[in-house]
Parts: sequence; structure tokens; C-alpha cells
Amino acid sequence: MLWSLSIGSGARGPSPELAPFRLPGSGNIFATAGQYDCVEAALVNGMGALEDDLERREKAAEIAKRAIALDRQWFLNFKPLGSIVNKLQKELIREGLNGLHVLKLPKDEIRAAIKCSNRMNAFSWLASKTRGIYIVRLKQDSLVDHAVCVDAGRRLILDSEEIHPIRLSAETLALCGGSHAKNLRLVEIRELRPKVKRSK
Repeated sequence: MLWSLSIGSGARGPSPELAPFRLPGSGNIFATAGQYDCVEAALVNGMGALEDDLERREKAAEIAKRAIALDRQWFLNFKPLGSIVNKLQKELIREGLNGLHVLKLPKDEIRAAIKCSNRMNAFSWLASKTRGIYIVRLKQDSLVDHAVCVDAGRRLILDSEEIHPIRLSAETLALCGGSHAKNLRLVEIRELRPKVKRSK
């Protein structure tokens, strides 16, 4: 089941623990927590990351932001991720950019990663990916419920609470909940892929 937009807009701000892993020259975080709910921000950042060059990444991210602004209350009203992407996809297609698919990973991969008793094994599994754009939900009981975008190909975490991308590793994923989250776990993951147009 896709999670809904009940995840609170981030309030932790940039994490001091992540300072050594920030990569100022590695790309853009197009949407931050001050502007968007963390799931909205992860989607905007993910859509930007799907494009090949900076100009197209910026354009895709701006279209996603504009689509959210058209009906902000709809986006904030506990809608599932799949519905949100469908709405944003229409804007992308209208502008001549790729649409999106939101894909569940194979069940065996999900089970191996999320259900394992060692939370760091799950983070190591995700950090070992060498391609793909992922929307990742990170949770610790009722203390933290956060979403980030992982750009596996560029080895980056795009976290809306940070001003720069973070180097992707198991250690940095575990730190994305802030200093008060000592037992953060990977609880859901979806892959974003360009929607390929079928030839007529």
C-alpha cells in the first residue's frame, strides 16, 4: 500500500551529523521543507533527478512545483503517492517532459530490505544500488516519519531538510532523521522511472 501525505513537513533543519557528508557542488535540492511537505519535496526532487541535464532537471522540478501550487489543499489532504504522481504527470507531459511511473520493488527485495532485523542491513542494501531514483520513507515510532529522494546513480540523498545533497551511504541514510532519531528504519520505498511513450 502506498503511504499517504500524513508525514509532517520537516522541522529538524539541517543536521549537524550530516555536515561532513554534504556535497555543495554535486547538484540541486529543488524543494525544501520550508516550502513543502517532505513527500512533496521528495517527489519534486525525484522528478528533477530523472532528467539528464541541469536545464531539464530545473524545468521538471519547476513544473512539479507549479502543479502542486495549482491545488495545494488536494496535495496536503492525505492523498496516496500514486495519485499525486498521476496529477503531476499530466503537467510534465503537457510541457513535453517525461511522465512518471511509480513502481513497487519486487516483493523479495522489499522483504529482504525492510523486514530484516538489522536496520543497517536495509540501509546498506539501498546504498548498494547503482542506478535508479527512489522515494524512501524513514520512520522511528511516533518520533520521526520522514521522506527523502535517493539518486542511486549519482550516489546522492536529496533531503528536503538539507541545503545540499548528501553523499549516499548506509550511515548517512540512518542520519536523515536528525540527531534525536537513534533508531531510524527504512519502512517503504518506491522507484521513479520515466514513462516511456508507446509507439503507434
